[in-house]
Amino acid sequence: MKYKFVIVDDNIEDIRKIKELLVKHPDNIFFECIYLSSNDINKVLNCNYDLYILDIDMPEINGISLAQRIEIINTDAQFVFYSNREDLVFDSLIVNSIYFIRKSHLKADLDIALKKSLKKLHFLAKSFTMGQVEVLFNKILYIESQGNYLILHTSDSKKISLRTSLKDVRNDFASNNFIMIYHGIMVNMNQIKKLDHLNLEVTLLTNLKLPISHRKFKHVETLYLNFLLGEKL
Repeated sequence: MKYKFVIVDDNIEDIRKIKELLVKHPDNIFFECIYLSSNDINKVLNCNYDLYILDIDMPEINGISLAQRIEIINTDAQFVFYSNREDLVFDSLIVNSIYFIRKSHLKADLDIALKKSLKKLHFLAKSFTMGQVEVLFNKILYIESQGNYLILHTSDSKKISLRTSLKDVRNDFASNNFIMIYHGIMVNMNQIKKLDHLNLEVTLLTNLKLPISHRKFKHVETLYLNFLLGEKL
């Protein structure tokens, strides 16, 4: 599968350095570079890429602010930021940030960022298939068992009903970052916004709240923390 990456910067020298390091990039990655000026912002917004590698310190628009505008148009967009200001690493987490590259460690950090980005994009492209039904795992918010049927609840508000049991597909979903939170309910950890210990519930990115079993909460919390650490390390 081919992936489209774009590097956006207002500094030609920084773009040149990154391009030199990307000479040996994998064959399944197509790179484009955009030297950003006020006239080029629309060029970034009007083209869909799988990964945006953005400089944060740009005079025309802050890289994080640009990412927020991109997310409105391209909801599947993933981001890698780079900057001399390492104190901005936490600010970059408000969007789908995969990694933060320090310009002082450009080569080492860029190598890690590319590996993590390809791993994440590969995961996002994985699908659950049963019969004539095929849906991306990443588009499924949660699944629930209802009698002899399994209901897939998707991020575009669809409910897909399958005549199968949760037991038959549990391992498949568990290996794709789904966790059991209640009897008959598995949630996609990529879709979790927060866990609420007081009310024993999980809030999804859509702001939907689902119950968590009291006896499962600690286990769910541990699995989710390990998932987050694995994503950010």
